[in-house]
Amino acid sequence: MKLINKNIAKLTSRFSKELLLLGLFTFSYGIATSSIWDPYCPVRRPSSAGNGCTNRLSIEDIKIEQGTNTIFYKQADGCSGPWNINPLTNAAEYGKVVNSESNPIMLSAGATYNIGITSSGNNSADNGYAGLWIDLDYNNSFADAGELMNVSQSSWPVVSPKTTPGAFSYISFTIPCSVKQGLTRIRVSLDRYSDAITQDKGCVLVPNIPSAYPWFGETEDIYIYILLKVLN
Repeated sequence: MKLINKNIAKLTSRFSKELLLLGLFTFSYGIATSSIWDPYCPVRRPSSAGNGCTNRLSIEDIKIEQGTNTIFYKQADGCSGPWNINPLTNAAEYGKVVNSESNPIMLSAGATYNIGITSSGNNSADNGYAGLWIDLDYNNSFADAGELMNVSQSSWPVVSPKTTPGAFSYISFTIPCSVKQGLTRIRVSLDRYSDAITQDKGCVLVPNIPSAYPWFGETEDIYIYILLKVLN
């Protein structure tokens, strides 16, 4: 009986320590908590007053075009957030998933599209930069090599905010022919600083305070379904 009680005590002690470590990890870093982008990785910005899209840059209209055809259009809807504020890391989420996985936008491998974005904000001098990521390997992350569609700075559209949404700025992208068929997401992220448009900023678990990028802006995901290219 003494041996059994000793083993139970050891297991209880070990279990309590593991729970404590998990709790500290979750509470301190905000990584193990849920996200508005679940099951995809989040983009977290500083949650201090005026950051995110609260008083600065909001993604408004989004449309996807192929040639002269508009195949997706989301109307202007203002700033979304802050959500899931973590006071210890000064982190919050600004954005949304704009459609459901049961209603994805159908895109084709090998085809080229244009995505148009408008923005609004309280400061008309705050030009922003837009980035476009696609989860091409279906792993719920946008931080993998090759998933940032507009890599070169010359392809970053400068989005000028207005007190009401302004003119569209465009990113052109091509779905690689080598991608597998399936359901995935596009991620559009808008930020005041060009430092936010890099491959690794497709996912941001904890903002790098004080030089945090992304900072002023918003991130929105769109479900798409990639169809394989039909060979003639």
